[in-house]
Amino acid sequence: MAQTDGEFAQARLILSDNHLHDQALETLAQDLLHDLRGIDALKAVRVSRSAAFDERAGDVGLVGQLALTFMSAGAATALIGCLKAYLERDRTLRLRFKSSNGLELELEGKDFEPDTVGKALRSLERLLLESRS
Repeated sequence: MAQTDGEFAQARLILSDNHLHDQALETLAQDLLHDLRGIDALKAVRVSRSAAFDERAGDVGLVGQLALTFMSAGAATALIGCLKAYLERDRTLRLRFKSSNGLELELEGKDFEPDTVGKALRSLERLLLESRS
C-alpha cells in the first residue's frame, strides 16, 4: 500500500463477526463497499490475492477485507459516520484497521456507543496520521 501524491493515508479494513458465516460476512463487506464508494475523499476496493493452482484463474477476494485510501483527513470523519450505522445494527461486528505501517485499531459494535464516536474518530485520525510518518 504505497502512498502516491494527493493521498493522505492508506489502511486495510477487516470485518469480522463470530455470528456470521463467510458468505454473509462477504455480503456485508460488499454492502459496506458500496456505501464507502459514496464518500468523495475516500477510495475503497476489495482486497484480493492471486488464485492458487487449484482455483479458477483471476483474483480471489479475501473475505471481509477492504483497502481504503484516504484523500484527506476529513474522509475519516465520513468513514466513522458510515461505520457507525453498521456497528449499531450488528453489535457483534468487529472492525479492525491496519495502517500501511502496521499500526492497528479495532472497533467493536458492543463497545460503540453514541458518546464514543468522537473518541473512535480521534483514534482513527491518529492512526492515519501516524501511518504517514
